[in-house]
Amino acid sequence: MNKKKMCFILIGIGIIIITIASSDITSIFSSILNTIFNMKLPDVFFNSFVFRATLIGIGAIFTLSGGLFYRHMMKNNSL
Repeated sequence: MNKKKMCFILIGIGIIIITIASSDITSIFSSILNTIFNMKLPDVFFNSFVFRATLIGIGAIFTLSGGLFYRHMMKNNSL
């Protein structure tokens, strides 16, 4: 895999995780799983600030690592 592609994939994954965390997709997905499979997932946990902040932090780590890796490659002209 090309290094430049890997940088953009990391940045893209981070942005997707941040988008999922900031929207209501996690609570909708948990309620669908509860309805279909009767899994008894706690909807309150998936709507909590701590869960969403954790996901946003993980997305930020992916985005930051991709950006820093891209910057390092640009400095060394290793594209």
